[in-house]
Amino acid sequence: MLKPSWATQALRKPKASSMIQTIMWAAQTMSRCPGGPILSERGVFINQFCKKFNEKAKEEDIPLPTKSFVKPDRTCEIKIG
Repeated sequence: MLKPSWATQALRKPKASSMIQTIMWAAQTMSRCPGGPILSERGVFINQFCKKFNEKAKEEDIPLPTKSFVKPDRTCEIKIG
């Protein structure tokens, strides 16, 4: 039995949505944020995630508990607090 290649695994969509909990600094999130590697494993585009997060948290300057819900179509919904 052949194992799927890395490229095949990267293109495979997640079967169900998943939740990721992290603590991130408001309005300072970059592509190397604490949840970046975890989100990229699930196929989420990190730059889009960072833009969404920074827009939601632009007025605060403290660490925020964040829940990220990754959907099967590789989009991400962010809930802060």
